[in-house]
Amino acid sequence: MTQYHYTRDKAYAFDAGDNNKAFAYTSKDDFSRACISFIDVDGERKITKNSESDIVFYVTTGEGTIVVNGTAFAVKATDSVIVPKNVEFGYFGKMGLVEFMTPSWVEGSDIEINKSPRDHV
Repeated sequence: MTQYHYTRDKAYAFDAGDNNKAFAYTSKDDFSRACISFIDVDGERKITKNSESDIVFYVTTGEGTIVVNGTAFAVKATDSVIVPKNVEFGYFGKMGLVEFMTPSWVEGSDIEINKSPRDHV
């Protein structure tokens, strides 16, 4: 049976750096063309790139900085940022982020650059 509704209590936790709490609501097993996660940012995520997926971040609460391809964007609630696949990104601040990925995240597709996004501000 196809699932259409996803809740946080059934989401699985994943590492999004520092003190960030991240929960994936869907995976490639649920829907291969897209996935959605929520990240409660309270720190930073080191510069990374994804070799398979385009990413859209939507800021739900708070404020922070999202770095894309070396450019820092100050963001606040209701802002969004698009990160094409194979482009470096990272973030820091205190904010809620919804992360949409298309196609769905694939294990091994995140390439850690391991630099601080704060270096771009």
